[in-house]
Amino acid sequence: MSKLNIAVNILFHYLNQNYPVAAEMNPVPDSIEFKPSSSKTIVSLFIGLELSGAIGMAVILFTAIFSNQVKRLATWYTFCASWTISCLSYSLLFFAGEINSPEPRKSICVLQAALMYSVPTLTAASTLALLVHSWYNVHFGLSKPPLESNPRVIMTNIAVSSKLNTNQMLSAPFLLWILLLIGFLSLGIKSPSLVHNFGLYCTFMQILPAKISSLFVIITTFSTIPIQVSLGISLCRNFDRSTSSSTISVQTLKMVVRVFTFSFLILIGFVIFSNRGLLGLDYLFLLKERKW
Repeated sequence: MSKLNIAVNILFHYLNQNYPVAAEMNPVPDSIEFKPSSSKTIVSLFIGLELSGAIGMAVILFTAIFSNQVKRLATWYTFCASWTISCLSYSLLFFAGEINSPEPRKSICVLQAALMYSVPTLTAASTLALLVHSWYNVHFGLSKPPLESNPRVIMTNIAVSSKLNTNQMLSAPFLLWILLLIGFLSLGIKSPSLVHNFGLYCTFMQILPAKISSLFVIITTFSTIPIQVSLGISLCRNFDRSTSSSTISVQTLKMVVRVFTFSFLILIGFVIFSNRGLLGLDYLFLLKERKW
């Protein structure tokens, strides 16, 4: 926890020195003006996708938690929880009843802006943790039955091999998210003029939060590539084996394929929308959430 906190503080300090708030803040152009009437269809579509994603992920999560027959990795539960939090974060103005307000309450806007730039690190890190956990099970042939399949022991000490500390994989994404959330909240509270409502949600009119969030997400996302390659090789090696000799269960195989698809869409999103702003990437995330 202390090492992670120090690393985040160093990153904040470095980016703040190279990208100071006063130098990077630009006024909102006149062309970016919130118009409730003309944006009603887009807002309704956006909120509808977010709510369907949140409800769908929550239903899947709680069904697995309260079912004695569903067996999943511990990191799968935190993965589902992280994407539920993400959907709810994007819908904060809707829940506050200010989705159609050109100037929502500053406290709500600051909170959502902080969530908008911190929650991508949570979802990216939880996805990486799930991939690492899946890789470990597939690589060492421990996926029959899956490790930590009982959700009632997730928040307690989980007995696993010394090669894999599941407690750290469960807590690290949330610790990173909380640290960044606190940092962005501090920025918004200190400089509330940096926060602006762009119609769908509140964001910062300053490049520093975007650079910090993007840096973490890009590093985490591209860190999944070698893991996916290794998983793919393991799947190919076990593809022709009989059920009795295979080290990969059907359940793990299905989950790995879904995670492959999920991560691949993220990489496609970076390529397509890197020069087109964040709105298209937001919709891509929404469509991916519905797959789960």
